[in-house]
Order: sequence, then structure tokens, then C-alpha cells
Amino acid sequence: MKKLTGGVEGLLKGNKVEIVRGEAFFVDSNSLRVMGERNAQTYNFKNAIIATGSSPIELPTFKYSKRVLNSTGALSLNEIPEKIVVIGGGVIGIELGGSYANFGIQVTILEGADEILGVGFEKQMSAVVKKSMKKKV
Repeated sequence: MKKLTGGVEGLLKGNKVEIVRGEAFFVDSNSLRVMGERNAQTYNFKNAIIATGSSPIELPTFKYSKRVLNSTGALSLNEIPEKIVVIGGGVIGIELGGSYANFGIQVTILEGADEILGVGFEKQMSAVVKKSMKKKV
């Protein structure tokens, strides 16, 4: 997990993206105040992107265990499995499934909706991702 987030952080810094950590509050429609551990800073902007991360949802019929993992646990395995089932064909599920498929693991993605990447993605984009995933199998 540290390697993955470190890589993303390196890409951001390499593209001159400033990373700010702290608790943020919107002051108005074009400014944000970030409270860090030791200081506070106000940032003015034209457009803001709020990227808060995600939290896994434990399904009542699939309680977390050694064999049922959330996305963080799936990134922290000590050994690469031969097969894996990913529940959810959203962004995180597709990212995890694709990563494991790149290691030659047999991946099955279970999605309750009609299409993977359903919410917020155009059907053409979902089709491209689906085609790419099928090629990895």
C-alpha cells in the first residue's frame, strides 16, 4: 500500500501538483482553508476537486476474514493467489482486478448492475475497460 501511494505521490510531485494535508473548510465559493498540525493556509481557486478516498463496505453475507478482504487487505497480501473474486465492478474493483490480472491471476469480477463502471462513466468507456479486462484473461 505504501509503495502504491508513494508512486502516486511521486507522479503528482513530478507534475508540479502540490500535496496539502490537513482538515479543509470552504471559506467561500473560491477559497479553502486547510488546518494542518502546526499551521493553517488559505487557498484560492477557480475550480476545486475533492478527492477524499473511499471506505470499503462490509457486506452482511461476506464478513471480513482471512479469505474475505477489503481493498486495503487485498493490496497487503503476503502471497499472490492463483484466483481471486472481486465483488464490485466500480473504479476500485476494476483497478484491483486489473492489477491482479496483470500478475497472471485468474480474476472474476462480480457486479450487480448491468455494466461495470456504471455510475459516472459513459457506456463507451465501460466497453473499452471491459474489452481490455477480457484480453487479460
